[in-house]
Amino acid sequence: MKNKFQPKVGIYFSHYECLGHTTRVMALSELIKVKYPQSDLFVIQAGLPQKHTQLDNLSQVFTLPHPFMNRQHFRQALNASNIDSVLRSKICSKIIHSQNPKLFITETFPLGHDACRYELIPSLVDAARGGSRIWSIAGYPLLTGKSQNWKNKVMGLYEKIFICCPQEEKIWLREFMPNSKQRIEHQEFFDRYAAKINFIGYFLPQGQLIHDKITKFNSTETKFSHKVLVLRGSGAVYPKLIAQAILASDDLPEYFEMTIVTGPATTNDEWQLFNRLMHKKRLNNVKLLRVVSHYEDLIKVASVCVATSGYHTSAMLLKYRKRAVLVPFEGYDKTNFYEQKARAAMLKEKIGAQVISIKELNAKNLLKAILIAAQQKESKQILSKGFFGASSRLNQALTELFGRSQGQIKDQL
Repeated sequence: MKNKFQPKVGIYFSHYECLGHTTRVMALSELIKVKYPQSDLFVIQAGLPQKHTQLDNLSQVFTLPHPFMNRQHFRQALNASNIDSVLRSKICSKIIHSQNPKLFITETFPLGHDACRYELIPSLVDAARGGSRIWSIAGYPLLTGKSQNWKNKVMGLYEKIFICCPQEEKIWLREFMPNSKQRIEHQEFFDRYAAKINFIGYFLPQGQLIHDKITKFNSTETKFSHKVLVLRGSGAVYPKLIAQAILASDDLPEYFEMTIVTGPATTNDEWQLFNRLMHKKRLNNVKLLRVVSHYEDLIKVASVCVATSGYHTSAMLLKYRKRAVLVPFEGYDKTNFYEQKARAAMLKEKIGAQVISIKELNAKNLLKAILIAAQQKESKQILSKGFFGASSRLNQALTELFGRSQGQIKDQL
């Protein structure tokens, strides 16, 4: 008979070379390992392996072959017919069958990442038949895809859906949806499954996201009294943000310094471009880094943060009530992404963030926004408990499923 303190848990996730999805999986893995130190945890990584992240320190990691979720699909829609779904489905099912988890969790799916359904639904059916409890953990209440019919069928397999943001973000998202049909479908879906859906607040890993061997940020005092931090998350989108920040840096006041982190998904061509721009600078007031070991360290000491409004970055900006300049990801060409625009609008209201559209982004406008943000008073607005507290809510759900724990769970605020 297995010890009740050794639960078998599996997590499936995919991503577009983004850190937001990875951070949620890491935060969940950390929580399970702290709560049940002897737990048997495995992760099925359906996207490109993110070589810098520390998932393998927390769990056994299985990677599906021929990953299809990568940064190029931000520009070009994913063609599901080109996915070797039969092979991936067989391997996914084999992993789950051999591991036989008591609890199986999918990250984002079934709310989003629709292309994953070809490989994942057969595994979910098999897991449910084998007695696995099935949960989902998503970052935000965004439904993707043109048809919701298959979602309604799959939702029958799920016991719980945890959405790692405040319920308020659902309202902001709905306001930015491009048409009334989407708003109605969104409302109907969340009304229909209200009993299964739990908004638990933002969920951040406590440990380092990136391996120790990667550059650690040096926060020692310098002659500069104002520190500007420029981030683009994983680096999967908007190289223009990095380029314009480098160009703007020469016109910053002399008491400003800038640290720019281009992100682990930065391509070699992009890195060469950024370094060419650095060589043309007049002032020595910028540190250019590709990857750092702990993003939170930088945000803590920054006077102003310039970033896209991705999940991970936005949650930390709210956590520390940081002065910010946001350039939300809106998509490329004909694609329309509104999740980050909605979140940027929310951060503008909550912490006074400056928001610049990518269409209006240039060195002059960015410089102006940084200087305005630097002069703002720090936000004193008290955020409701719904904004954070994911750890305690998931801790309670796991206790209900597996019983009491051995580890101590800490809140994130």
